Amino acid sequence: MQAKTNLARSNLAAEAEVGIYVMGAVIAMLEGGVTPGGPDGTSVTAKKIIVLAKREQQRQLKRMDKHRALIREAGNAS
Repeated sequence: MQAKTNLARSNLAAEAEVGIYVMGAVIAMLEGGVTPGGPDGTSVTAKKIIVLAKREQQRQLKRMDKHRALIREAGNAS
């Protein structure tokens, strides 16, 4: 049963890691000037999206860390 739980936690950690990479790609594209806009090449909307994407990255990082910690704890308890 514990192996199944660890597998589920591992999958959740992997999903969170994917989210981190996806948000990183979104940030990189928007910061790279893919969008037309203001004097620095980044529109106001793009800046708002960047802030949201960075916040989501942090949320996913916490989620990933939580599941990895639970897997380590389960391994140490064995």
